[in-house]
Amino acid sequence: MSEYAMLAGNDHWLRVSHDNTSVDLRDQTVHLAWQYEDVFEQTDSSKELAGLAFDPWCRVYHSLPEENLVEKLLWENRRNINSAKPVFDTQKTDIGDFHAVKQPTDINQPLGIAIDSKGRLFISDAGNHRILVFDLTDSRLLRTINVQGKPTAMCTDGEQVFCIIVKPENDFNILRFTAQTMPEPLDLTLNVSVPTDITIDESGRVFLLHHANSFEAEILAVDGLNEPIQVPFASALVAKSECEIVIARQANADFLRYRVTQQNVSQLPHLQARHYDGRGITLDPFGKVAYWTSKGVMNATRARIKYVNQGRLVCFRLDNNEIQRAWGRVFIDACLPHGTSLKLGFIVSDESSPNLSISATPPINVGEFEIVRPDLTPPLPGQLDLASAVIDQAIHRRTQNRELPWSFTDEPWRTYEAPVSAPPGRYLWLVIDLFGKSNVTPKIKHVRIEYPAIDLIRRLPRVFSDQGESSDFLHRYLTLLNSNFNELDMRSQQRQVLLDPLSTPKAMLPWLSDLVGMNLDDRWSENSQRKILQESMWLFKYRGTVAGLKRLIEIYLQRDITLIEHFQVRGLGGAFVGESNALAANSILGAGFRIGGKLGIEDSAVSIDGESIVDAISTHAHKFSVIVPLILTTEQASVIEHILDVHRPAHTIFDICSVDSGMRLGTGLHLGMTSVVGQSSGFGQLQVGNSVLGRTDVLGQAKTGMSVGLSHTGKDTRVG
Repeated sequence: MSEYAMLAGNDHWLRVSHDNTSVDLRDQTVHLAWQYEDVFEQTDSSKELAGLAFDPWCRVYHSLPEENLVEKLLWENRRNINSAKPVFDTQKTDIGDFHAVKQPTDINQPLGIAIDSKGRLFISDAGNHRILVFDLTDSRLLRTINVQGKPTAMCTDGEQVFCIIVKPENDFNILRFTAQTMPEPLDLTLNVSVPTDITIDESGRVFLLHHANSFEAEILAVDGLNEPIQVPFASALVAKSECEIVIARQANADFLRYRVTQQNVSQLPHLQARHYDGRGITLDPFGKVAYWTSKGVMNATRARIKYVNQGRLVCFRLDNNEIQRAWGRVFIDACLPHGTSLKLGFIVSDESSPNLSISATPPINVGEFEIVRPDLTPPLPGQLDLASAVIDQAIHRRTQNRELPWSFTDEPWRTYEAPVSAPPGRYLWLVIDLFGKSNVTPKIKHVRIEYPAIDLIRRLPRVFSDQGESSDFLHRYLTLLNSNFNELDMRSQQRQVLLDPLSTPKAMLPWLSDLVGMNLDDRWSENSQRKILQESMWLFKYRGTVAGLKRLIEIYLQRDITLIEHFQVRGLGGAFVGESNALAANSILGAGFRIGGKLGIEDSAVSIDGESIVDAISTHAHKFSVIVPLILTTEQASVIEHILDVHRPAHTIFDICSVDSGMRLGTGLHLGMTSVVGQSSGFGQLQVGNSVLGRTDVLGQAKTGMSVGLSHTGKDTRVG
């Protein structure tokens, strides 16, 4: 069997020599370098930071520090700033000689705002040296946090809130708190000046903006694991998913993007921000970067970038472990849009001269990266060898996917093939020239070089191999034939991978399911299909049982469920006042985790055709309920019904209980069996003609009580 020398992953791509090429650290690919030109000219004016945030119901909140206001806009009116309404009523009512007392919601210079996942609005009331916590659900002030300093910018990860507190004499600290907990100072390992803005990424790393709106502006990580990122005239920042930091600059300037991890910092294509006012950015409910303009809220879009037309990649030394061994074919997994191409060159030798190697050049558009054990990097080729190399080998797109046995190429990647047109030798240096256009670039994901070469010509009489160019043509012609035989042989030797649910190709999953007799549903995810095949023997052993049905549904949903047989909850409806026989209480499963009948009707009064339900066999026998702590989609409910129809005992009756109807807390509710406490519980909508208050539906939700010093009679509190 053939072996391979490989180039794949960021660790390899960062060790090679780059010339007008770059590395995408997220996708672990190589492409042409790109350059960027500002679409809009930057202005020299700088504005004070203002707050901007979205709540869980897609409403946008915008602070106006100079007017001491916080405004809100509905999603459908986000482009109509005239429809903005103040969040708080700031009007004071004077009665005769009695003047209104200053209310807690009288805001003075709200510089920053943040909203957590539960809809609590946090406002940095800088002029009053306090932080206000406002419940948007109940429309009431929850608490006031007084601080020793001036609160400015704020950010949240959905639970915790981080706020910059500016103190006198150019000092500051960062407070961390929630809507209920007291603020705690964040440990700072950096000795830096007062920051202007703050953000937190998905991994919990906090980043600060220093020297905003100046040429010395920079981004720093609080943990100090990265070098400062120099971003001249930066004004605000926000963290997106996948360790991406978006940095806004001055008004009308495009946003910069960086991918920042603990080891690497790379620049991403910019975002275009038309009419940006220079006062702050945020993420909308869909994860897109949003900003405020004179025309309302707008989203940043991908800016136009320009790729260089040509670049070169010089790889480090590859070794086949044998002198005078011939190299075989090169296989490249790449994406080549129309108008792009690759050319290959080879340098082969039996000796290595690291002292004469060229110096490695880092990729463009990558600001900071770390190579683990750089002393282990194989040497690059010599300068004279590289200058004399011929880079003209074209590549051919394979029609049979990868050459690796039982592997398939994923979109948009395709496998391209070329012979190593070089004499035998132990060491090989690969040179790749990339050609593209200003708007498209080739991308390389994996490179595999086969050894030893497939050589059928040695099986022919020697006269056929001593004919110079004619023999070379015959060698390449026979290689085409023998390569197919070699790949078929490798598939035959590794056919055992087809029997492993975790390693078999996705296209072979239906074949494997037919082999074990477990029918798969195309609506299942690939991971779920592999898992059910892996556990097929156990599932067949317990087919039709509570454990078997429960495990099947859990594999599909990828979360725990509860399966209750009705005979187990007979008499568990709860005792009633004045009822002597508690075990006779009837329990009903299947109406949104509701047990004990309809609202407002005692179980003892429930009847069918005027007769009381006393027959426990007809009520509970051969019936079970599947309790799913999720709001199921139509497809998910259909898949679960199909699973139960196929695998349940034929004489049983089932129903599916999800959380789309909410829970009834009280009679007949059993924690851990028929109820789930948390955010999974949902509630339906009232329908005219179909809903009866007190019987089928409940209006309203739980409210918080009065808070001393925060509640005011006649405004947010009523006595009686």
